[in-house]
Amino acid sequence: TDLPRAFTSWAASSKAGLPGSAWVGLATILLAAIFLAYTRWGRHLLAVGSSPSAARLAGISRARSWLVAFGGGGLLAATAGLVELAQTGALQSGMGTGYELQAIAAAVIGGVSISGGRGSVLGVCLGAMLLSTIYNGLVLWQVSGHHYALVTGLLLLAAVLADRLWGRTEL
Repeated sequence: TDLPRAFTSWAASSKAGLPGSAWVGLATILLAAIFLAYTRWGRHLLAVGSSPSAARLAGISRARSWLVAFGGGGLLAATAGLVELAQTGALQSGMGTGYELQAIAAAVIGGVSISGGRGSVLGVCLGAMLLSTIYNGLVLWQVSGHHYALVTGLLLLAAVLADRLWGRTEL
């Protein structure tokens, strides 16, 4: 707590009808999409996820690709933590606990393959918006919060099964 006003005010300040934290999110989405589609490292990540053996034969370092993936994930987690800190004005070590299932579900529902190599940033965003819409509907219907994890798990299971069935029809 006791953060400088300059740090916490940008998250709530509105520009063009959107708060600062939404602009950070949109910029992050745009940068991630550009990174995956137009940079060598982004294409290497998709290649390693799609076929590690083919990527190795093409001279793509799996270790370097994993370093980029986990380093990028850490950078995104830090950015999310700073946005959360700016929005709430306080931060605790337990904040964000349990978001793992939601993140995986948003990605898989958005079209990211569990086995890797397929997916898009736009699809993940659409998956996250679908989960948020479902969560808001459950809140409006006054459904217990415990059931949200059940619904998320069922949607995740359905998306994984659909991905597996889709993979069989492509062969």
